[in-house]
Amino acid sequence: MMKRAIYMAFTLVTALSMGGCSSALTTKDLTIIEDAEVQSSKAVNNSEYSAQSSKSDLKAEDKEEVAPAAISDQLAVNEPTSAVGRISKAAQESEMKLSLEGMTETIPTRLYTSDLGYQMQIDEQRFTYERKDGADLYQVANTVSNKYPDIYIEISNHNLSDKDYLKTLENRILEANPKAEKPDPVQIGTYDALHFHSAFGEDYNSKIENVYVIEGNDSYYTIEVQYFLEAEEGYGARIAALLDTFTLTQ
Repeated sequence: MMKRAIYMAFTLVTALSMGGCSSALTTKDLTIIEDAEVQSSKAVNNSEYSAQSSKSDLKAEDKEEVAPAAISDQLAVNEPTSAVGRISKAAQESEMKLSLEGMTETIPTRLYTSDLGYQMQIDEQRFTYERKDGADLYQVANTVSNKYPDIYIEISNHNLSDKDYLKTLENRILEANPKAEKPDPVQIGTYDALHFHSAFGEDYNSKIENVYVIEGNDSYYTIEVQYFLEAEEGYGARIAALLDTFTLTQ
């Protein structure tokens, strides 16, 4: 557009200097020239705007392609599963304080009620639930199962009419680990329990099993706990705190 203006100015000067050879440009002529320049300017501006709009649209499309998954989808990955009619969860979270390596930590928990006849607070940030072989399994996700044993709490009930249950359980534990300790009485919450402790070595990833048996009105409630040596001060303490909230409901 600048070149066009210079050219027109040069033409105007030339025309004026030629004297009688040519008449001067009229007002109408100047108006036509200005209108042409305005139309040219608009065309350039429209072209630039169109290019910018195309770039903006392209950027918007790029953003849509790399948009992260919905937050609800991300939360669903960590949401604990529960079978309808087997476990019900309290609507509101509560909190639990526990001492870990000399420091007090507050963890959020939720009250789980099982149709097996008990209630217990569960740390949903670390444990997920599933019904497995008739038992309630609360398990920590294990992404390196080839290196570390699973960490879990498994709760089942067995009819008191089975007089051989305790002996069968002890034999099973001794068969898995002949060095398992003899059962001793302990407290789980407000209940007396029989405790079977079994350690499978002294390495950092050696498995540790604790089995607790509580006698209810018509059932034995068996709580099987597993973690490994390196996790004893962490998950071992967390699990012990959760078990202290165990309450029979029938």
